[in-house]
Amino acid sequence: MNQKIVTLICGSALLFGCSSWNTFSKKEPPAEVHIQKTPATKQEIKKVEASQPPLAQQTEESPKLIEAEYGYWVYEHEGRMYVIGQMMTNHKFRKSGNLPYTRTILGAGPKGETVVFEVNKKDPHLVERLQAKFYGKPMLLESDQDYWVYKREGRHYVVGKASTNAEFQKSGHLPYTRTILGAAPGGETVVFEVDKKNPQLVERLQSKYLDQPMLLDSDQNYWVYEHEGRHYVVGQAKTREQFQTSGHLPYTRTVLGAGPTGETVVFEVNKKDPQLVERLEATYLKQPLLLKHEKDYWVYEHEGRHYVMGQSKTKEQFQKSGHLPYTRTILGAGPAGETVVFEVNKKDPKLVDRLVKQYQIQ
Repeated sequence: MNQKIVTLICGSALLFGCSSWNTFSKKEPPAEVHIQKTPATKQEIKKVEASQPPLAQQTEESPKLIEAEYGYWVYEHEGRMYVIGQMMTNHKFRKSGNLPYTRTILGAGPKGETVVFEVNKKDPHLVERLQAKFYGKPMLLESDQDYWVYKREGRHYVVGKASTNAEFQKSGHLPYTRTILGAAPGGETVVFEVDKKNPQLVERLQSKYLDQPMLLDSDQNYWVYEHEGRHYVVGQAKTREQFQTSGHLPYTRTVLGAGPTGETVVFEVNKKDPQLVERLEATYLKQPLLLKHEKDYWVYEHEGRHYVMGQSKTKEQFQKSGHLPYTRTILGAGPAGETVVFEVNKKDPKLVDRLVKQYQIQ
């Protein structure tokens, strides 16, 4: 009798235990899921990144990291761009090149690439955050010395100063601009930086971006352009309009090394007016050529020397005469060893020191 009771008790206990285990092992989804976004620590990020394969071990088919910061990774893979917002997803994507849940937008990349954004079903705000960050932050398309091209919100932005570039990366805004509709290769609007103290900046940026001739100097029936490392001197309005578009002159006389810094100079020739090219050549070789202009600061090349002046009245007189009344001369101070002549104003002794300092820091 006691044995039966013991057996019954053990059996009941076993049955109860099994029933309890089954009850607690069921994973019923909660009625409402509350997700607390707790960002990973820098130590955790470093730990995950340390476990990733070194770049040297990656194949050409591996995703290529383009941009990365806390909680945001952008990759290029098989012609597409992938935007990821979670650390563990990033770790898995580097190995597999695949995202489990995504939102895909055709042609949304800076060069028309398809862009694939990570989606988290438990956090619907993730993909919205990634899209806002991807579109809102300027994306660098091209860079060179004192030249940056970005794409932001469907526009191209062309920047020419390092200080402006740093600010634009943060704000996506340029204080002064020149805008040209549809000028980009894909028909996008292009916004060029403008510097009120340096009017030549926007001309340089526009010339480089559009691959167009840049106007250096002009007078009545006289225009000097820089294009592809050469100077072009034009003397007829009709030819000038054609040259601005094509960058080509039909008939020319070319003089090697005749430019202020050794550039080849190409003069327009008119077969019906043989004296045109003589006039252009004489004017170019005798007339001071503007090299640089900022607010109250001009640098000219004339007869192998550089002339630096800081007053508009002096500048106007120099353009006509090629002469400065009072000067300070420094031999070999130019970038190619040219003699440099600085304007002196007896009523303003500080002027020449400012000009020398400004010229030397270029």
